[in-house]
Amino acid sequence: GRRYAKLSGDYNPIHLSAISAKAFGFKQPIAHGMWTLSRAVSAFVSHQDFRQSMSVKEVNCRFRKPVFLPCDIHIQQHCKTDNSVLIDVTDSNDSLVHLSASLVFNQA
Repeated sequence: GRRYAKLSGDYNPIHLSAISAKAFGFKQPIAHGMWTLSRAVSAFVSHQDFRQSMSVKEVNCRFRKPVFLPCDIHIQQHCKTDNSVLIDVTDSNDSLVHLSASLVFNQA
């Protein structure tokens, strides 16, 4: 929460502490959505056998549920094609989908 806030400039209180998150109706601070998305894309790409000529061309995302801190996220892959993939993000505390994204890749 706080480290990403410092990098991003997003100091929304729901991300910073349990006390400030509770004031806005959350039981714990929640992860920044962009951190969750970037971490998921990075983890997915780093665990794939991509050619050097491939890069992420497009990312579409739907934030479904907040990711409460602290947590470990898990990435599940669906519907992979030669140039795209659908991924879902869950956390270690439940099996609910917190974020869904589609990635489209450039191919040389």
